[in-house]
Amino acid sequence: MKTKIILLLALIVTINIHAATQKQLPIKIENNQSGAPITLGIPFPKGELFSVDNVRMLNSKGKEILSQTTEVTTWEPADSSIKWIWVFFFADEASDYTLEYGEDIYPMEPESRIISANNMRPRGGITVDTGVLKFNINKKGHGFLDEVFIDLNKDKNYSEDELIASAPEDYRGTFLDILDDSGIDLSKAVVNTVFREKGSGALHTIFRVEGTYKYNEEDNNNAPYYYKNPCLCRSKLY
Repeated sequence: MKTKIILLLALIVTINIHAATQKQLPIKIENNQSGAPITLGIPFPKGELFSVDNVRMLNSKGKEILSQTTEVTTWEPADSSIKWIWVFFFADEASDYTLEYGEDIYPMEPESRIISANNMRPRGGITVDTGVLKFNINKKGHGFLDEVFIDLNKDKNYSEDELIASAPEDYRGTFLDILDDSGIDLSKAVVNTVFREKGSGALHTIFRVEGTYKYNEEDNNNAPYYYKNPCLCRSKLY
């Protein structure tokens, strides 16, 4: 009898410790639409959370959904714990969610993720594959998207008949042209570098493209430019 009581007490203590290290934060999304990309900014008090690897999202039924968490700021130098995070996920059918966190909480891994190849050599560029869409930006290209493919037959390959947009060789887009007394000086967009912005991950990545507008007239100074290209990882088209 004494052995059973000891085992019962040990079980109760274990459950209490587990509950203490597992915390939940209810979240409600207004105008929730299933499949919509959602990004939340969530603050934490000092000493509450030490790793974004201990955060996950649950839907209204308590089932975990894929999410991507980014550490934004910490409480340093006062404390090494996390002060603010971004959480990205695709909306479920219901508007109620739960953010669960704690030392024994680990989020599920996605089956697929955004794949990118970044070659910043003079004749290089970047190629991005989201799972259903692929595009490339060439440093010697037109300054924006040079080719865009969609995997229409879902074979995870991109053929020429799945090319939905491209920049023709003999055509340029309208950029930052200059009009003065000498007439129109057409700009040429030159890509200098491409890198990932903070908040990028397996489900959601933001590519920042930086370049320069160059002109033919010597008295027209070159002008820097940049744009951000957000990408969502999808296993199917919506």
